[in-house]
Amino acid sequence: MSYRTFNLTFVAGAVLFVLFNALTWHYALRPLLTRFQGMVIGDLARLGYITDLVQPRRNRITLPRRHLEAADYDGGPVDLLTIGDSFSNGGAGGPNRYYQDFIASRLGWKVLNLRPLPGTHGIDTIDILLNSGILQKIHPRYLLLESTARKVASRYAIAPDRHRNMTRARIDAYYRFGSHQAGATGLELPPVRFINTGNIKYWWNKLMYRLDDCAFTSKACRVRLRAPRFSVGDGREMLFYRGDLHAVRKHTPANVRAIDDTLNALHARLAAAGIRLIFMPVVTKYGLYQPDFSDPDYEADPLFRLLRKQATGYAWIDTEAILRRAVERGEKDVFYIDDSHWTPKASALIAEALARIAAARGGD
Repeated sequence: MSYRTFNLTFVAGAVLFVLFNALTWHYALRPLLTRFQGMVIGDLARLGYITDLVQPRRNRITLPRRHLEAADYDGGPVDLLTIGDSFSNGGAGGPNRYYQDFIASRLGWKVLNLRPLPGTHGIDTIDILLNSGILQKIHPRYLLLESTARKVASRYAIAPDRHRNMTRARIDAYYRFGSHQAGATGLELPPVRFINTGNIKYWWNKLMYRLDDCAFTSKACRVRLRAPRFSVGDGREMLFYRGDLHAVRKHTPANVRAIDDTLNALHARLAAAGIRLIFMPVVTKYGLYQPDFSDPDYEADPLFRLLRKQATGYAWIDTEAILRRAVERGEKDVFYIDDSHWTPKASALIAEALARIAAARGGD
């Protein structure tokens, strides 16, 4: 090969490489991997580099009342304190992304949401707040502990350290109570250049999803449903998080008994402080829609069935039963098709369930 031919080949290859990346980025991946034009697209679509099952949405609030975050809290008692993971922190994005706003609007309650302290999950944070005296000072009537069902066993099947502590200065520095400074939204994405490995993964996954539901190595799985459950496409396709499959194996009777023991111990500690515990395990998208899968080889998640058998002393919200009834009534988009999180339709149903719990307890 002559020097001139080599140069021409190299330049042509470089041009094709840049052109390939530019076109893939511009027409496929920019909306997925950035908040292009302020639109939110779900985590599962990003994980699988999937562009045909997306539900673009903008963040907006239309409800009459809003919950408080730590920076909004100027003191005084609250009706409900929520502590949880991304479901409690508006992880789906889009309109009315906080279920707490539905509760505040439906019940007229003062609702405060606290994110877990660094390096902790919900119960650890509650123990630290109890041991520091902060929780007693806030003194909510109810404390709602939320966790995705995927993490319930790993978080609560092992008894937590009830003596965990953190300095008051560190807690205050993290929460910035009453500072009225806007914090991170939790929806930020890292910057991505138009030449990136995702451009290759996009085309690779388009082929691999034809061969395997999870494209062999993807964290997002794609399945067919027996009935239309979504408003995108024909409504019979769905994405779910691959980790949901692994979580099902942890939902054994022994683990669920241990979870119940952990929650009853927390219930007793909170009751001693005059606070009522409400536990809200959030059914995974896989667990909610698995009865609709066309492939019968996917196993059902037994978590909620086992939880219902426990003699619990605390109140809990059976999100699987509540949302499954809505799905079977024909309600579409209870979860976003492109996301592992639920939609405002689910949040409204959760607010109604909490209203029933409060009414059963005389609204105290």
